[in-house]
Amino acid sequence: MEVERAAIGRNESNMKPAQLLQQFDDAAIVASIAAAESLTTGEIRVFVSRRSPGDAVARATRRFHLLHMHRTPDRNAVLVYLAPRVQKFAVIGDEGVHRLCGQELWDNVAALLGEHLKQQRYTAGVVAAIGEIGRALALHFPSSGPARNDLPNEVLRD
Repeated sequence: MEVERAAIGRNESNMKPAQLLQQFDDAAIVASIAAAESLTTGEIRVFVSRRSPGDAVARATRRFHLLHMHRTPDRNAVLVYLAPRVQKFAVIGDEGVHRLCGQELWDNVAALLGEHLKQQRYTAGVVAAIGEIGRALALHFPSSGPARNDLPNEVLRD
């Protein structure tokens, strides 16, 4: 089963690649994931890659499957994939999310995240993207009781 693909963006920062990798506040990102997921049955994960992915969407799609994100009961998981060294990112959502939220969600999240990254506000950009994703998931996949957390919230890295 194919995951739906979202927009790719570029970060046009002048910061050195090694410095870019240090610009993500994992604790703030994890807290924003937990807050977003408390309102939905959906799952959100963030992956920061040190590698040059070539095609960011293809690499994000592969990572989505390796993380078993396609196995959520409602097919409502979203991965925010960032490759700061090569200034690329992708936002990948499973078929349930795409079916109910459509391309507009991906375009909005990519524009929001891209704008923050251009301004070198890395954590703020990821947190804003998570908030936008969380609102969409809560609208279409609301929590009906204590939230289940099928997937860990930590920021993943390679």
